[in-house]
Amino acid sequence: MLALAPVAALALVLLAYSMGWAMAGLRNPFSPTGLVPGILYNTGQVLAVAGPVLWAAAAVLLAPTARARLLGLLAGVVLLAPWPLVIGGA
Repeated sequence: MLALAPVAALALVLLAYSMGWAMAGLRNPFSPTGLVPGILYNTGQVLAVAGPVLWAAAAVLLAPTARARLLGLLAGVVLLAPWPLVIGGA
């Protein structure tokens, strides 16, 4: 039961990252021209928002041990940070 608190905290951080990516995408003034670039850009925006939530779900559901679950969530916190908001570009 004690291992549940860090897992929940890291999952909430990844959920906040997802909201951060959504904010960065909404603040971005870039708009691609053309059909294919527009589709690819919008797909990237959707995947950027969904990525942290999918990572958290995969780490919680697929990890065989509590340690692996915690390490998977920590890796997601490091790798999936919303960099446009972290560096102040968006």
